[in-house]
Amino acid sequence: MPTKPNVKRNEKNATAKKPVVNFQKKLSTQKIVGKIVARDLEEGVDKDLYEVVGIASGVKSGSTDYGDWNALTGNFAAQSLESGEQFRSGVCFLPDVALDPILGQLEAGANCIEFGWVIGVRVDDDVLCGYSYYARPLVEADENDPLEQLAGAMTLLALESKE
Repeated sequence: MPTKPNVKRNEKNATAKKPVVNFQKKLSTQKIVGKIVARDLEEGVDKDLYEVVGIASGVKSGSTDYGDWNALTGNFAAQSLESGEQFRSGVCFLPDVALDPILGQLEAGANCIEFGWVIGVRVDDDVLCGYSYYARPLVEADENDPLEQLAGAMTLLALESKE
């Protein structure tokens, strides 16, 4: 029978816990942070809920009694900012504010889209549930991003017209 290698472990390594990664059938805000209750949110304060990163290579669509839905397919990881729990899945449901830009690129013919978002909520009395989502990019836009190039060109044109 093979013997275990003689590995010395120091105190720090012996007590350090690796985070547990929960592999899920799908990722969604509810799976990552649970149900959001608007009355628990503080007025005028953005609340970051979780970070999500992924490589989206496709879209899955469907319809329920609650309406139509779209989910990304590919490889995704998320972490709750409150509990530190980590999740992985091949299907990812995102709030529309984060999903729509990715869907647009996939529908325009991109093979895969790499992304990273901080997803959060804020009180919003204009919607029925009492809150709305926001998404903040985890990484800066690539210099080859067509929108960044367009914005740069528009800024340059505005500067030239002032001269």
